[in-house]
Amino acid sequence: MPKKAKIITDFREYPESELSDSVSRILNYLKSGHDVFSALPVPLDLLKKQLKKFNKVRNAMLYAGQSADTKKARRIVQRSLSAIGRYINDLANGNVSILNRSGFPLHKPCKAQGILPKTVLKLTAIRGSGRLKFEISIIRIQNVRYGIMYTLADNPEKDPSKWRFHYCSKKDGIMPNLESNREYKFVSFGMGSDRRLTYSNPVFLLPG
Repeated sequence: MPKKAKIITDFREYPESELSDSVSRILNYLKSGHDVFSALPVPLDLLKKQLKKFNKVRNAMLYAGQSADTKKARRIVQRSLSAIGRYINDLANGNVSILNRSGFPLHKPCKAQGILPKTVLKLTAIRGSGRLKFEISIIRIQNVRYGIMYTLADNPEKDPSKWRFHYCSKKDGIMPNLESNREYKFVSFGMGSDRRLTYSNPVFLLPG
Protein backbone atom coordinates (compact mmCIF):
# COMPACT_ATOMS: atom_id res chain seq x y z
CA MET A 1 0.00 0.00 0.00
CA PRO A 2 1.55 3.34 -1.01
CA LYS A 3 2.43 5.84 1.70
CA LYS A 4 0.30 8.94 2.11
CA ALA A 5 1.65 12.14 0.61
CA LYS A 6 3.11 14.53 3.20
CA ILE A 7 4.80 17.90 3.36
CA ILE A 8 8.26 18.47 4.82
CA THR A 9 8.15 19.64 8.44
CA ASP A 10 11.90 19.66 9.21
CA PHE A 11 13.84 22.61 7.77
CA ARG A 12 17.12 22.24 9.68
CA GLU A 13 19.12 21.49 6.53
CA TYR A 14 17.89 24.54 4.62
CA PRO A 15 20.45 27.33 4.12
CA GLU A 16 19.42 30.59 5.79
CA SER A 17 18.34 32.31 2.57
CA GLU A 18 16.40 29.27 1.37
CA LEU A 19 14.65 28.99 4.73
CA SER A 20 13.66 32.65 4.57
CA ASP A 21 12.32 32.32 1.02
CA SER A 22 10.41 29.15 1.97
CA VAL A 23 8.74 30.82 4.95
CA SER A 24 7.72 33.81 2.82
CA ARG A 25 6.18 31.45 0.27
CA ILE A 26 4.37 29.49 2.99
CA LEU A 27 2.99 32.67 4.55
CA ASN A 28 1.58 33.81 1.20
CA TYR A 29 -0.01 30.42 0.46
CA LEU A 30 -1.51 30.02 3.92
CA LYS A 31 -2.93 33.52 3.82
CA SER A 32 -4.57 32.76 0.47
CA GLY A 33 -5.89 29.44 1.79
CA HIS A 34 -7.20 30.75 5.12
CA ASP A 35 -10.56 29.09 4.40
CA VAL A 36 -8.86 25.68 4.51
CA PHE A 37 -6.21 26.37 7.15
CA SER A 38 -8.42 28.08 9.71
CA ALA A 39 -7.03 26.49 12.89
CA LEU A 40 -3.27 26.85 12.55
CA PRO A 41 -1.40 26.16 15.82
CA VAL A 42 0.78 29.23 15.21
CA PRO A 43 -0.91 32.46 13.99
CA LEU A 44 0.43 33.74 10.67
CA ASP A 45 1.11 37.18 12.16
CA LEU A 46 3.35 35.57 14.77
CA LEU A 47 5.25 33.53 12.19
CA LYS A 48 5.68 36.69 10.12
CA LYS A 49 7.19 38.50 13.13
CA GLN A 50 9.50 35.55 13.82
CA LEU A 51 10.69 35.58 10.20
CA LYS A 52 11.25 39.34 10.33
CA LYS A 53 13.42 38.99 13.45
CA PHE A 54 15.38 36.10 11.92
CA ASN A 55 16.13 38.12 8.79
CA LYS A 56 16.98 41.25 10.79
CA VAL A 57 19.53 39.40 12.91
CA ARG A 58 21.16 37.39 10.15
CA ASN A 59 21.42 40.36 7.78
CA ALA A 60 22.66 42.85 10.36
CA MET A 61 26.21 44.23 10.36
CA LEU A 62 28.59 41.83 12.07
CA TYR A 63 28.57 42.01 15.87
CA ALA A 64 29.66 39.83 18.78
CA GLY A 65 27.13 37.07 19.41
CA GLN A 66 25.42 37.42 16.03
CA SER A 67 25.84 33.73 15.21
CA ALA A 68 24.17 32.65 18.46
CA ASP A 69 21.36 35.17 18.02
CA THR A 70 20.76 33.96 14.46
CA LYS A 71 20.61 30.34 15.56
CA LYS A 72 18.16 31.22 18.34
CA ALA A 73 15.88 33.18 15.98
CA ARG A 74 16.10 30.38 13.42
CA ARG A 75 15.10 27.70 15.96
CA ILE A 76 11.99 29.71 16.84
CA VAL A 77 10.99 29.92 13.17
CA GLN A 78 11.67 26.22 12.64
CA ARG A 79 9.57 25.20 15.66
CA SER A 80 6.65 27.20 14.31
CA LEU A 81 7.05 25.66 10.85
CA SER A 82 7.17 22.15 12.29
CA ALA A 83 4.01 22.71 14.36
CA ILE A 84 2.14 24.15 11.36
CA GLY A 85 3.41 21.40 9.06
CA ARG A 86 2.28 18.62 11.39
CA TYR A 87 -1.16 20.21 11.63
CA ILE A 88 -1.44 20.40 7.83
CA ASN A 89 -0.31 16.79 7.37
CA ASP A 90 -2.99 15.66 9.83
CA LEU A 91 -5.60 17.88 8.20
CA ALA A 92 -4.82 16.78 4.63
CA ASN A 93 -4.50 13.07 5.45
CA GLY A 94 -2.65 12.52 2.16
CA ASN A 95 -4.76 14.88 0.03
CA VAL A 96 -2.17 16.38 -2.35
CA SER A 97 -4.47 19.23 -3.36
CA ILE A 98 -4.64 20.48 0.23
CA LEU A 99 -0.92 19.95 0.77
CA ASN A 100 -0.07 21.96 -2.34
CA ARG A 101 -2.21 24.86 -1.12
CA SER A 102 -0.02 25.15 1.99
CA GLY A 103 3.12 26.31 0.20
CA PHE A 104 5.17 23.70 2.08
CA PRO A 105 7.45 21.50 -0.06
CA LEU A 106 6.22 17.95 -0.57
CA HIS A 107 8.25 14.93 0.44
CA LYS A 108 9.45 12.87 -2.46
CA PRO A 109 7.28 9.73 -2.67
CA CYS A 110 8.71 6.59 -1.11
CA LYS A 111 8.09 4.51 -4.22
CA ALA A 112 10.54 6.71 -6.11
CA GLN A 113 13.33 6.60 -3.52
CA GLY A 114 15.88 4.39 -5.24
CA ILE A 115 19.36 4.41 -3.69
CA LEU A 116 19.50 7.18 -1.10
CA PRO A 117 22.14 9.90 -1.43
CA LYS A 118 25.22 10.15 0.76
CA THR A 119 24.81 11.78 4.16
CA VAL A 120 27.29 13.98 6.03
CA LEU A 121 28.28 12.89 9.53
CA LYS A 122 29.45 15.32 12.23
CA LEU A 123 30.83 14.06 15.54
CA THR A 124 31.83 15.78 18.77
CA ALA A 125 33.63 14.03 21.62
CA ILE A 126 32.22 14.34 25.14
CA ARG A 127 35.42 14.58 27.14
CA GLY A 128 36.16 11.78 29.58
CA SER A 129 32.84 9.98 29.11
CA GLY A 130 33.32 7.35 26.39
CA ARG A 131 30.44 9.02 24.55
CA LEU A 132 30.09 11.34 21.60
CA LYS A 133 27.48 13.55 19.98
CA PHE A 134 26.48 12.84 16.41
CA GLU A 135 24.59 14.81 13.80
CA ILE A 136 23.57 13.35 10.42
CA SER A 137 22.53 15.56 7.53
CA ILE A 138 18.89 15.26 6.51
CA ILE A 139 17.78 13.45 3.36
CA ARG A 140 14.70 15.26 2.08
CA ILE A 141 12.68 12.12 1.37
CA GLN A 142 9.77 10.76 3.38
CA ASN A 143 10.21 7.85 5.81
CA VAL A 144 14.01 7.70 5.88
CA ARG A 145 15.68 6.20 8.95
CA TYR A 146 19.34 6.63 9.83
CA GLY A 147 22.17 4.52 11.15
CA ILE A 148 25.88 4.63 11.95
CA MET A 149 28.42 1.88 11.38
CA TYR A 150 31.58 2.10 13.48
CA THR A 151 34.70 0.20 14.44
CA LEU A 152 38.13 0.84 15.92
CA ALA A 153 40.32 2.92 13.62
CA ASP A 154 43.00 0.22 13.44
CA ASN A 155 40.54 -2.43 12.21
CA PRO A 156 41.79 -3.45 8.73
CA GLU A 157 38.23 -4.31 7.59
CA LYS A 158 37.25 -1.68 5.01
CA ASP A 159 33.65 -2.79 4.41
CA PRO A 160 31.40 -0.72 6.77
CA SER A 161 28.64 -3.33 6.52
CA LYS A 162 30.86 -5.58 8.64
CA TRP A 163 31.38 -3.00 11.40
CA ARG A 164 29.20 -2.51 14.48
CA PHE A 165 25.78 -0.93 13.94
CA HIS A 166 24.16 1.91 15.88
CA TYR A 167 20.52 2.70 15.09
CA CYS A 168 19.72 6.42 15.24
CA SER A 169 16.19 7.11 16.44
CA LYS A 170 16.82 10.74 15.48
CA LYS A 171 19.27 12.47 13.16
CA ASP A 172 21.21 13.74 16.15
CA GLY A 173 21.95 12.22 19.51
CA ILE A 174 24.50 10.47 21.71
CA MET A 175 26.51 7.30 21.09
CA PRO A 176 27.44 5.65 24.44
CA ASN A 177 29.70 2.80 25.57
CA LEU A 178 32.81 3.65 23.57
CA GLU A 179 36.38 3.25 24.78
CA SER A 180 37.52 6.77 25.60
CA ASN A 181 41.21 6.01 24.93
CA ARG A 182 40.74 4.32 21.53
CA GLU A 183 40.25 6.00 18.16
CA TYR A 184 37.23 4.91 16.12
CA LYS A 185 36.06 5.36 12.56
CA PHE A 186 32.41 6.04 11.74
CA VAL A 187 30.14 6.29 8.70
CA SER A 188 26.47 7.30 8.57
CA PHE A 189 23.79 6.27 6.09
CA GLY A 190 20.11 6.58 5.33
CA MET A 191 17.79 3.58 5.26
CA GLY A 192 14.80 3.63 2.92
CA SER A 193 12.97 1.29 0.58
CA ASP A 194 16.13 0.26 -1.30
CA ARG A 195 18.37 -2.20 0.53
CA ARG A 196 21.53 -0.80 -1.04
CA LEU A 197 23.23 1.64 1.32
CA THR A 198 25.33 4.70 0.57
CA TYR A 199 27.84 5.47 3.32
CA SER A 200 29.12 8.88 4.26
CA ASN A 201 32.78 9.75 4.13
CA PRO A 202 34.46 8.15 7.17
CA VAL A 203 35.02 10.24 10.28
CA PHE A 204 37.82 9.39 12.71
CA LEU A 205 37.44 10.40 16.34
CA LEU A 206 38.75 9.66 19.83
CA PRO A 207 35.60 9.69 22.02
CA GLY A 208 37.37 11.39 24.90
